[in-house]
Amino acid sequence: MEESYSFVPLLLVALLAFFVPLVLSRFKRLRVPVVVGELVAGIVIGDSGLRLVGQDPMLDVLALLGFAYLMFLSGLEVDFNAVLPRPGFWGGSAKDRLGNPLTLGILTFAVTLCLAALAGWGLHAVDASDDPWLAALILSTTSLGLVMPVLKERGLTSKPYGQTLLVAAVIADFATMLLVSIYVILLTEGLSLDILLVLLLFGAFATAYRAASLLRRRFPGLRQMRRLSQATTQVDVRGAFAIGLAFIALAQGLGAEMILGAFLGGALIALLAGNGSTDLRHKLDLFGYAFFIPIFFIMVGVRFDLTALLSSTRALLLVPLVLVLAYAIKFVASALLRVSFPWRETLAGGALLSSRLSLIIAVSAIGLKLGSIDSATNSAIILVAIVTSTVSPLLFNRIAPVVEEVERRFAIVGAGRSARLLANRILGHGHDVILVAQNSRHVEAAREMGLSIVESDPADPETWETLDPGTLRAVAVLLPEDERNLEVSRVVREQIGIERVISRAHDATQTPLFSEMGVQMINPSLSPVVELEYLLLFPTVTSLMTDLEDEHDIKEVRVLCSDLTGRPLRELELPDGAMLVLIRRDGDVIYPRGHAELQLGDRITVMGPVEAVKELALQCK
Repeated sequence: MEESYSFVPLLLVALLAFFVPLVLSRFKRLRVPVVVGELVAGIVIGDSGLRLVGQDPMLDVLALLGFAYLMFLSGLEVDFNAVLPRPGFWGGSAKDRLGNPLTLGILTFAVTLCLAALAGWGLHAVDASDDPWLAALILSTTSLGLVMPVLKERGLTSKPYGQTLLVAAVIADFATMLLVSIYVILLTEGLSLDILLVLLLFGAFATAYRAASLLRRRFPGLRQMRRLSQATTQVDVRGAFAIGLAFIALAQGLGAEMILGAFLGGALIALLAGNGSTDLRHKLDLFGYAFFIPIFFIMVGVRFDLTALLSSTRALLLVPLVLVLAYAIKFVASALLRVSFPWRETLAGGALLSSRLSLIIAVSAIGLKLGSIDSATNSAIILVAIVTSTVSPLLFNRIAPVVEEVERRFAIVGAGRSARLLANRILGHGHDVILVAQNSRHVEAAREMGLSIVESDPADPETWETLDPGTLRAVAVLLPEDERNLEVSRVVREQIGIERVISRAHDATQTPLFSEMGVQMINPSLSPVVELEYLLLFPTVTSLMTDLEDEHDIKEVRVLCSDLTGRPLRELELPDGAMLVLIRRDGDVIYPRGHAELQLGDRITVMGPVEAVKELALQCK
């Protein structure tokens, strides 16, 4: 007889996943992470609450998939440009090497692990923990899933301070997952050669990356697969799922933990996709955070054993003890940040890196499955995760100084007629721009026009260091030779680390070389055709765009004022003639409607009369 399943428990969990963010949005001042709300909701309906959801095979499978998907997305968050040292890194001074985000991240985790090991054995000595090594791994975790959004909200992800905290979180997550895998093998298989099988995972990672890179170079036709990434095929998402599942299956086959395989699968996609992964990341985030991941956290709450926790004096005492140790370890280890940052940023970093959520729950679940910890201790650790993930972001926002939004300038390589015209138009929009060129005739012409220009070799990294790369918003490379454009773009993109680089190629066959570096391209021979196309098809819009510098303006500004948030757009009193064209929020593009609401940190595109656009931009600050 065919086995039947009830969808009622899944419906209840899905309804909670829908309502929890809505409820938390009513308490904006508390800034409680949605994940914490999902955990609490699970406790309410689960074994320690109303018991509306019991043992359900379907939910158990979906929760397991959610767990794997969460680790997969954690790997996808890895920014290899920030983690890997840039060329010339080892030739710098000792202070520069020590202050590098990668070095600080490694040293911070090394100190964290040593302190966590001491704390683990201390807990074991006072009979608060049966397994000191597992306790050390639990105390060494950090929540990348919380660090990332908090830094995004404060606009710090592109700044050295934010990059350092991100790299430290990535290293802590990755190293902990690797150590957990080794720990499980040692616990189940003993000290044997099986532990070396974990290295095969990294061999598979390197091999897959190398093979994919060779395929892209030798078979340019594979780029046409992008056309299949739309509508019903979504081949990019299918491929991402296949890669993730392949590494999960390989990890299980080698006796390693699933979380390590999922993380490496996500990291491989991040490495292969590079800067072109924005759309793919959005699709994968949407799929995971809309369904699988909320189920995982709600089910963690459902299985929370409050009775066991309350009946165990040791587990109850363990909660405040672990909380104190968790914060003390991270604050002490994060003192290394003082090498590059003031004390206030250092303390704020320690507070944020003390947040623990998905990984600490994962390690605790592994310990519960292996019998290294009991149900009461597992519940105590979940409670610690809830507290730290709520308190740590609040502490960070309280301690960290407010970073004033600095209007970053644009750089244009070249000073020919097109470059000078572009510089003038950017200045007309109220933005600062600087030109970099060597041609003395063009340099003189730019100076006669009153344009700011640096006469130096744009292919020399020292030229860009003198310009302070952190103040550059984007770089346009407009030299007459394709080879020279490619050379300068490679220096700016790969050595200096500027994300937005736009260049041009007169020879269309050169375009793939630029695209592989993540450089946006224009084709000079095609541009007049496109302009004529828009003049023929959309004359009104094209006329407006050509008149912008005289009568109208278009500007993208960041919403930093709470006066414009929390109310429907139809209720906002915008300057006469100003119009919201687009809202960008965490990678999403939102088209303004009357019921939509702005949030702090949104980037809005505004169009209208020059004075009205300026007035609205001032309101946003």
